[in-house]
Amino acid sequence: MHTTHSSRLAFTITELLVGLTLIVILATIAFISLSNYNTQARDSARLTDVRSITSILNLNYTQKRVYPTPTDGIDVTFSGATVWTQGVF
Repeated sequence: MHTTHSSRLAFTITELLVGLTLIVILATIAFISLSNYNTQARDSARLTDVRSITSILNLNYTQKRVYPTPTDGIDVTFSGATVWTQGVF
């Protein structure tokens, strides 16, 4: 007597397409969410930079009673040699 097994050994094309569609939808949602976090991180870094510059300018005003002008350059040196003067236009 011959018996047959009706077990499935593979997925159907419909099951594969449904699974792939779900993966694509989840990946799109994750990508959109993560791009929003990058924008927030850049904005946070910019705010931190502006606060640092404000603090430095206020410290300079406290010490000298005047805000620095662009002609007040700071020499940036390396190994005793001036590499460039920062702050001069």
